[in-house]
Amino acid sequence: MRRVFLSLSALFGFLPLFAETVVVSHGSGGSANPLYRFNALPTFDRIDSSDAFGLLGNHVRFYNGRFYTVDSYTDTVYVHDLNLTLVDAIPTTPGSNLYMGEYAGGKVFVSRLLHDSITAYDLTTHAKVWSVGVNPAPQYVGLFGDVLIALSTGYDFSNYQAGPSTIYAIDTLNGNILHSLDLDTNMLYVLPWRGDTLLVSGGRYGTAEKIYVLTYSTGSGFSKVDSLTPPATFGFMTKVAGDTVLMIAYDAVYYYFHSTGTFQQLNLGTFNSFSPSAVVFGERLFLLYSPWGNPGNLVVFNRTSNSIEDVKNLSTSPTSITLAPDPIGISEITRIPPRSGENVYDVSGRRVKEAKRRGVYFVREGDRVKKVLNF
Repeated sequence: MRRVFLSLSALFGFLPLFAETVVVSHGSGGSANPLYRFNALPTFDRIDSSDAFGLLGNHVRFYNGRFYTVDSYTDTVYVHDLNLTLVDAIPTTPGSNLYMGEYAGGKVFVSRLLHDSITAYDLTTHAKVWSVGVNPAPQYVGLFGDVLIALSTGYDFSNYQAGPSTIYAIDTLNGNILHSLDLDTNMLYVLPWRGDTLLVSGGRYGTAEKIYVLTYSTGSGFSKVDSLTPPATFGFMTKVAGDTVLMIAYDAVYYYFHSTGTFQQLNLGTFNSFSPSAVVFGERLFLLYSPWGNPGNLVVFNRTSNSIEDVKNLSTSPTSITLAPDPIGISEITRIPPRSGENVYDVSGRRVKEAKRRGVYFVREGDRVKKVLNF
């Protein structure tokens, strides 16, 4: 059995280096499209793709050895294995217009844009675990410690009126709303920052863009710490390094430096329409150019040279991107038993007591680290 051992320093140094590929979801709306996998290192070649599926894959996430794609047209969460083979599909209530998914504890938490609710489904049985109503048009869902954070934009599709946005903290076990806070109109995305701090971006396009700095605690709920007026309406944020955040608006991409509250626009030449999704891998940013009605591109931006390093053509408009391990690099396919003296880590770098679920894990044995697929 072939073994590929990784250096121990990699495990405790820069954990994202375990992710060696990027996977892109597509959705032109009304037609089936595949997932595409690209190498995350030069020359960024396309490795393979899945069969076409769904009608509008709005959000893709790698979790526990699987790719989960939330489809807004079919209201289904599609599940692909590491070989991009479709292995499951979790149906939800028709007409929900699923927007985003978060995954933990064997459940998927989805925002239902047109049904004004957040709903949890069991990933194995597909049963609905709980559902809770929220203010109109929820988009963002994401874990923040032990609670689920959800963000409703406040846009009412029944009368085409924009109301206040609301951020929620929800109990992942039963769906109870623990705390909520009304914010400005059209807030779109949440970024867990450090400790108890969250950043919330969005605002009214062209008139009142906004970034809130909030804190959250299970005892006192949400508190507004600060608010900023950014140069654009940002629909996506992700951490880069240090105090730097990557922020994406429809027509521009910026760095935000949290310690100084300043912004710097990236020079992306003629690329001027972006999907609200990106990943950071080492010195590179992977961005999705998504021109309306036309095929798009995977744009690789090098942070060191501060320039575009490569551009890959896509057959249709991209919607979302996720980092993922390279299946060729897996050193063992086995079942990991709980054993004393052995340290097991999941793909995010968190130490776990044992590998209870199927997926990719990293096991430290003495002075070596092996990457294994637990089945």
